[in-house]
Amino acid sequence: MAKIGKKKASPGDQRKSKEVQSDGAFYTGEVGSMILARLAFSKEFLEKRKHRDIKICDPSCGSGNLLIAGAKAIPDKNVQVYGMDIQKDQCELAEKRLKEIIPEEKIHIKNMPHGVQPDGSVKCGSLEILVDD
Repeated sequence: MAKIGKKKASPGDQRKSKEVQSDGAFYTGEVGSMILARLAFSKEFLEKRKHRDIKICDPSCGSGNLLIAGAKAIPDKNVQVYGMDIQKDQCELAEKRLKEIIPEEKIHIKNMPHGVQPDGSVKCGSLEILVDD
């Protein structure tokens, strides 16, 4: 199995990740991510779709392990990745890691509004970010 690679995160990013985990977040490990990607993208599946991009979406992407494993499982980088998370720093880390393996225009990471907003409203990981204004 190909390795996903180390998270290229600063000690501050790693500390934030541990704080997020202690707040109830769940992270899919690298080995589990690789196994899931291999199961999802069988040779038969990839053969049927070899001339078009495959879209991968992780609605709670965290630092991007599942997206990275999926992108690495697809030959020729015929992939578009979509990730969302309520933790802005995790979205930034996922995007940074993905840029190391696929072109930037194929990466679509969004931070979902969560908690009290500047206007005083409260959001709870709203998917309204998916709707164009």
